Amino acid sequence: MKGLALGVLTGLVGLLWSPMAQADDLSLHCRQVQGGCLQISKAKRTVTYYQQGKNQKSWPISIGRPGLDTPAGNFWIYEKGTMVDWQSPSGEVIPYNSPRNPMAGIWMGYVIADGVPLGLHGTNTPNLIGQAVSAGCNRMHTHHAKELYKFVVVGDPVYVR
Repeated sequence: MKGLALGVLTGLVGLLWSPMAQADDLSLHCRQVQGGCLQISKAKRTVTYYQQGKNQKSWPISIGRPGLDTPAGNFWIYEKGTMVDWQSPSGEVIPYNSPRNPMAGIWMGYVIADGVPLGLHGTNTPNLIGQAVSAGCNRMHTHHAKELYKFVVVGDPVYVR
């Protein structure tokens, strides 16, 4: 997936984003899934990975800043990649290996909101993990994103609250 520009994904909104039924107990969803499942808690600022209904591991994340909130809902991992370029809101493409790439080249997309791909990714600003600072995505320490990347497969459900 070298050189993938996330802006290309914006035309796939209807195909890739389809919310599932809502529920109050977020962890209940993942405990019922056979296979992999991700639970994102905006309040706790964590992502938890479940496998076969069992909590495997949690990691700290950053969430969207006010006005660019991480959307709540039920989604699916629609794409993942390493060596992923980032396209800025102004249209500039930042290569995956540039220190200016805010994703640090690791990407697990789970929703396209208002034409903008959002997902879990590494970061070039690890000191901001745990804060509401992103443009809607969930930043992770890059070594945590690489670890999670090994477990996640396209099609895994993602529950965000």
